[in-house]
Amino acid sequence: MMHGFPTTPIGMGAGRLLACKKCDTYITSSRYMLSCAYRGLLGKAALYREVSSTTTRLAPPTIQLMASGAYTVRTLTCQTCNSYLGMEIVRAYESSERWKEGRTLLELESIAEQRDAPSVPVPKEFLPPSLDSSVAAQMGKADIVVQERETGRKKPRRVMFRRTMIILEDMRARIPEKRMVLRTRVSKGTIKTD
Repeated sequence: MMHGFPTTPIGMGAGRLLACKKCDTYITSSRYMLSCAYRGLLGKAALYREVSSTTTRLAPPTIQLMASGAYTVRTLTCQTCNSYLGMEIVRAYESSERWKEGRTLLELESIAEQRDAPSVPVPKEFLPPSLDSSVAAQMGKADIVVQERETGRKKPRRVMFRRTMIILEDMRARIPEKRMVLRTRVSKGTIKTD
């Protein structure tokens, strides 16, 4: 078990969803973590191979001297609340550190397990061409109930969606076969279905 991280949600299959500690915007998944043996500006940090490009913002590159050498880095902030999250390593000047290029160093002080189920924007390329822009702009929350087929145990989940309700269909696809969605209820926002 990794020190400093909460437990993995059951049935997500994508690792723990990590979010901005201040506003709970999705940043990355724990499955993308390469190492947590780093120090950042705020303390302990972890190196990730992937972060969300739609929920984060990168500053212009700067050169920074660190314990393992000089790097060209870009400061990473939350797109929603503009909180400092860490930095993306653009270039490593030491040949032994080049493997870190393109990786992101996230401050553990700035991220936490996401409080609600995925709040990830659906990329436009995954939207069907029939959807108009008014449907694509919708946002909200939906509650789903998942039942394990083997044990019969029911688990409620809250799903955040942006742009369209297709996020729920995607959520159904990511739930393992041993589970099934029993019902869906929208608690905030609107859903249009064809």
